[in-house]
Amino acid sequence: MLLNGPLGDFGTYKDLIHGNQTKKHLKISFSIVPSNTYRYFGADATNIQFSLGYKYRSALKEVILKSLIVRGDGQHHLTAEFNEESERFFIRKVGNTQNCKHRNKFDNSERF
Repeated sequence: MLLNGPLGDFGTYKDLIHGNQTKKHLKISFSIVPSNTYRYFGADATNIQFSLGYKYRSALKEVILKSLIVRGDGQHHLTAEFNEESERFFIRKVGNTQNCKHRNKFDNSERF
């Protein structure tokens, strides 16, 4: 998450959190409606919801994406969580399955 950039200066993580308590997490949720092109390729979702959970790591002074949940038309599609010990994102749930073995490691250039 970029708080200061070409689109604006939004302050620090502390400024965003109620009561300026950096130990609290920030959750951002939004929805998109796919175009007809998306539906053409076999995806029939009419509404896709994203929930992003952010956390501030005070020792490293960085904001990290702690969790990601994706739903389409009210059905679960994906849950991924960041593990601070391994510095990796783990896919916890895909569709109706849990504890998926597919794992993806973000390198430093892709870290949020």
